Amino acid sequence: MSDLGPMGTGFADAVQQSQAIFRCVLDAMARPGTCHEIPEMPYAPPPLNAASTAITLTLLDDSTPVWLDPVADTAPVREFLAFHCGCPIVGTPNDSAFSIVAGTVPQLDSFNPGSDEFPENSTTIIAQVQTVQSGDAIALAGPGIDGIAAIGDPGLTAEFWRQKAELEPLYPCGIDLILTAKHRIICMPRSVQRLAPGTVPSNQGADS
Repeated sequence: MSDLGPMGTGFADAVQQSQAIFRCVLDAMARPGTCHEIPEMPYAPPPLNAASTAITLTLLDDSTPVWLDPVADTAPVREFLAFHCGCPIVGTPNDSAFSIVAGTVPQLDSFNPGSDEFPENSTTIIAQVQTVQSGDAIALAGPGIDGIAAIGDPGLTAEFWRQKAELEPLYPCGIDLILTAKHRIICMPRSVQRLAPGTVPSNQGADS
């Protein structure tokens, strides 16, 4: 391995910070489409941003196989994950519990959607995007959303949204996404749908 000096910092207080970030991710999953801020990290292995780095330190361990897309698959990232998380790196998205995507999100059907017996065995994608913010470009609906959640355009492709819509009938199987930019996150669990412009969701005004 190369010099691990900057990686040795990790969390200043591993227990307190990991618990806080875990609660942050849970809250973001429970309230899809809401922006959440994660504390700045003292070090993020390029090309990971602060939020992606904090999430890996919190959620990954030696029981969570991870796939890295070609952009995220760098020596600093591999060394960081080995040193702090001990998670095995797998060669295909379908074999991963978590996938870290720093470039364009691959075909969603290349990831593991889980099975009817074990839907929880699906892949969670940690996807670095252009921006994570409130806005009016993308409208989301589903459990945990009171009516509509509106977010800014994170820069995901039209093909991504088409593929996501194709996975929706598989629920409770599917793919969960954590979108990250700098130190902010938005979660889109498998139960969330993107609405067409002008569409009013059936749960408008109700918390489901």
